[in-house]
Amino acid sequence: MAAVGRNSEGVLIRIRYWIDNHRSLSAGIFAGVFVILLFVYLYSLTLTGEFRLDFVTSKIPRFIFVGMITTLMLTGVSYVLGMSLGFLTAYARISDIRALKALAKGYIDAFRGTPILVQILLWMIVVAALTPGYRAQAFVAAIAALTINTGAYQAEIFRGGFKAIQEGQIEAGRALGFTSWQLMKHIKLPQVLRLVTPPMTNEFIALLKASALLSIIGVVELTFIAKDEMLRTFLTLEPWTLATLLYLAMTVPLAKLVQFLEIKFRIPGLGLPSDTGLYRGRKPRPGVAASQTTMAAQSLLLRRDPLYEYFRRRNRSKV
Repeated sequence: MAAVGRNSEGVLIRIRYWIDNHRSLSAGIFAGVFVILLFVYLYSLTLTGEFRLDFVTSKIPRFIFVGMITTLMLTGVSYVLGMSLGFLTAYARISDIRALKALAKGYIDAFRGTPILVQILLWMIVVAALTPGYRAQAFVAAIAALTINTGAYQAEIFRGGFKAIQEGQIEAGRALGFTSWQLMKHIKLPQVLRLVTPPMTNEFIALLKASALLSIIGVVELTFIAKDEMLRTFLTLEPWTLATLLYLAMTVPLAKLVQFLEIKFRIPGLGLPSDTGLYRGRKPRPGVAASQTTMAAQSLLLRRDPLYEYFRRRNRSKV
C-alpha cells in the first residue's frame, strides 16, 4: 500500500511539473475540454427541445453584423481617442508645472474612482441636455463615456512607462545636447511604447467588456441585442449563450496577443517575469539556485537583444 501511495504521489508530481512547464498548452487543453463539454451539453439540450438551435443559427447574422461590429467600433474609436487623451494626461502628470500636475491628477482620480456605469448615465444626461432631439445621443454619450474613462486608466499606464525609464539615460541625452523633443523621440518614446504595449492591450480587453454596460442607455451593441431577443422571444439561454460565445471570440485572441506582445516587446533588464516564455516553456528544476536562474534569464534576454548582437559582431570583426 505504501508503494502504491508513493507511485501515485510521483505521478501527481510529474503531472504538476508538466503543467507548470507547459502552461500555455495545458491552458489550451483545459479550454478545449471546456468548450467540448459545453457543446455536448447544449447538444443534449437540443435533443430534448430545451435549447433551440434553429434560433441560434437564424440570429447569428444579426448578432455578428450588428451587435459585434457595433461593439468593436465603439471600443476601437473610444480606445484610440482615450490613448491620445491618456498620453497627454500622463505627460502633464510628470511635468514640472504644478497646475498641470494637479489638473491631471484630479482627472485621473475622478474617473478611476467612480463606476463606469455612473459615468455612462451622467454623460447620457449631459449629451441629452446639450443636444435635444438629436437621434444619435446614445452613441455620442457612449463614446464620450468610454473615452474619458479609458483615458484615465491609460494615463496611469503611460505614466508607469515614463517612470520606468532610467534617469541616467535622460541625463546622458541632455549631456549630448538633446532637446526635449529629441529626448522624447529617441530615448523616451521607443522604450515607453514597448513597455506599455501589453498593459494597453489588457486595457482594450477591459474596455471591450465594459462596453456591455452601454445597453442601459439604448446603444444597439451585443448585449443590447441579446436582451432584445430575450424580451421578444421569451428565450433566455439561446441569446445569452450566443452573446457569450461572441464575447469569447473577441477577447480570447486578444488575451493570446497580450502574451505574445509581452515576449516580443520585452526590454532586457526591466523585470523578469517567469511565465513569459524566457525559458522556452521550461522551469528550473528543483535544486537550481534562484541567482543562477536569474543570471541565465538575463543572459538569454541579452542574447535576444538586436543591439547586443550588432555590437558583438562588430567587435568580432575588429579582432
